[in-house]
Amino acid sequence: LKTIQFYEDVNRVLSSGGVVGSNLYGKSNLLKPNDWKTFSGKFNRIYCFEDHGRRATVLFATNRVETWGMSHFIQAAKQFPLSLPFSLVDMAKTYRAEKLEKDNGTVFEDDFTKDEFDRTIEKNNLDRTKSILYPIKNFE
Repeated sequence: LKTIQFYEDVNRVLSSGGVVGSNLYGKSNLLKPNDWKTFSGKFNRIYCFEDHGRRATVLFATNRVETWGMSHFIQAAKQFPLSLPFSLVDMAKTYRAEKLEKDNGTVFEDDFTKDEFDRTIEKNNLDRTKSILYPIKNFE
């Protein structure tokens, strides 16, 4: 679990133009809004990419001043110098502006008690309103 304290540490070593990524997997992953909220507490820009099935969500965070939109990502994908086994343009088109911003997430902090952590994970794993459960295990 990535906490605000973790992102503070990352921010200290990240170059001014650096980018941090977070891969959030699972259509029923209830923690996605919390991860966005935590990211946005330490970085100026958050960019969300999500496949059409909403199974894989990737957040990229940066402190760069400029703001990118869909056209910027598509242009950068077209100019990417290496050959890949998939279409980078298609990947760029999965950009979801403002995705998760309006959800009611809470910031992950290192002061999360073990009981709170266990309850959150249990609630996430037992939520049958979603189609595919996010496979999180409790570690003791």
